[in-house]
Amino acid sequence: MTNRLYSLLFVPFLFAACNTSPPTAWLRYEPQDLTGWQSVGDGMVTTTMLGARVDVDLKKRDTRIELAIENETGGDLRVRVGPEASQAPTAAIGELRRRRIDQTRAEDVRDFVPYVSMQSEVLTTGFSGTFFLDCPLGREPTIGQQIQLVLEVRNAKNGFERRLLSLVATNAGTLGDAPRR
Repeated sequence: MTNRLYSLLFVPFLFAACNTSPPTAWLRYEPQDLTGWQSVGDGMVTTTMLGARVDVDLKKRDTRIELAIENETGGDLRVRVGPEASQAPTAAIGELRRRRIDQTRAEDVRDFVPYVSMQSEVLTTGFSGTFFLDCPLGREPTIGQQIQLVLEVRNAKNGFERRLLSLVATNAGTLGDAPRR
């Protein structure tokens, strides 16, 4: 009787274990080469381009990248962001949010607009632009995959700066402690 009871209790656990998928790794990006950038914390880097402050947040628990630019230069800036080796993209790799630097919403600016890789966007003086790159490569990366994130800034005086941020996709955990989106 006792053996039968144990058998009946064991079968559901065995069935559940056989139908549970194995743990899978999830990834995040880590900086590999910080030439032209300064590290300001775990996964946070910053630089200045043509007088505009640029902050990059490499999320600790996923492969999203948040890149913010504050334009206090007194003139408009033309900004392009994306991976260096990207083909002519047609799908959005994220979204762009333009706001005044004091974070108030401008009347004539839509809050979030889709952003395609290396698409040229104008950032007027007194505004900040935050690029939420949900899928910088246009697809999910694989572990160990390297990416050169390109940031190009141009001003009205024909000033031009281009920075590369070398990143590598690395293991950030397993499914058991997966990020919440």
